[in-house]
Amino acid sequence: MKLIMKIAKIVLIALIAGIAIFMIFGSKIAKQYQKKYYNKNYQPEWIDASLINGYPSGFHIDGIPWISYEKAYCQPTALQMIAYKQGIKEDLGYFNFLTGFTYGAFYRADMGVLYPYTDPISGFITAAPYLGLRMRYFVTDDEGLFLKTIKFYISRGYPVGAELDVGKLRGDTEFLPHLELIVGYYDKKIEYYETTDKEQVRLNVKGIMADEQKIAEAVMNNSKSFMHPWKYAFMIFEKIEKKDDPKDIWARNGTSMVGSRMGIMFSGSFAMHELALGFKKTGKLKYDVSTDAISYTRIDNAKFLAGHFKSDKDVQDAAAFLMEEGRIYEEVLPEAKNKITSKEEIAKITEKLGRAALLEKQAGDIFLKKSGVKAK
Repeated sequence: MKLIMKIAKIVLIALIAGIAIFMIFGSKIAKQYQKKYYNKNYQPEWIDASLINGYPSGFHIDGIPWISYEKAYCQPTALQMIAYKQGIKEDLGYFNFLTGFTYGAFYRADMGVLYPYTDPISGFITAAPYLGLRMRYFVTDDEGLFLKTIKFYISRGYPVGAELDVGKLRGDTEFLPHLELIVGYYDKKIEYYETTDKEQVRLNVKGIMADEQKIAEAVMNNSKSFMHPWKYAFMIFEKIEKKDDPKDIWARNGTSMVGSRMGIMFSGSFAMHELALGFKKTGKLKYDVSTDAISYTRIDNAKFLAGHFKSDKDVQDAAAFLMEEGRIYEEVLPEAKNKITSKEEIAKITEKLGRAALLEKQAGDIFLKKSGVKAK
């Protein structure tokens, strides 16, 4: 549980980013913006109760391995398990790449918070066709219908991805956003595979059992905290014709890495640049929950790109940029957690953080070049 709490705190920064909209525009406009954003990027489908037929009292989906990692990769991990059932046995880096989850970042200038990820749900939508799948995101305000529909799809062989507050699920008071993969149910119990645990792959095993009421409450708490215009949501993946040309992936990831600015919010390389400026002003990073994640996501991305695109010189260059960037963060961020008073040391670390931001942009520019989009 301590491991999940440590990792989930990183995800909380995404919630802070959403709250920034309220601070900039006011609650009424912010709610309208949020609703428009979620409807556009999540493509929600309101559940039609008339389409939910009967299902057995219990069911477990066979053929799905229980995969978990210690690092904060819960969303791509769930997709990795789903893809395995379809015969796609790629490593985690492949799913980080397809979803774009670790290709990009967000930063709030007034709070000094850097979140080294992107929105996973919109990432699932883009990634799924390259696995021969289509993501469907179901929503409702009816708890009973939510639980019935999950059981309906589980009984028909569809594993269910559920974003929830794992703190609520386990009886803690701290909000801990997370994603679990539901693989079965038995009467009033829901069976799921935990995505964040020690790194391992387990075959033909039963998952963790939880009361369905607690699952529903945890999902609703997550929706409420992220200001979703619905109470309950889950996702499934259906088979479609596989998409091969990865231009969309290169374009999406490149755009996320190069980034942009909106008021006090910055994304991609702009976020990294603002992190450097924030440190220059204060001599200290205000938050350190993302210290490990910002370094290891870049290093892991670099390793994947270098190994998966061995014959592509441009991608090899991008991998080298990301590796250097990750090593910079690995070196300087632990130091920057503590107040530094030496002007020389502040200048030295600021220069390195600025270099890291440039490397993020250079890698993003290469991605855009591969997609056919002109880099800015």
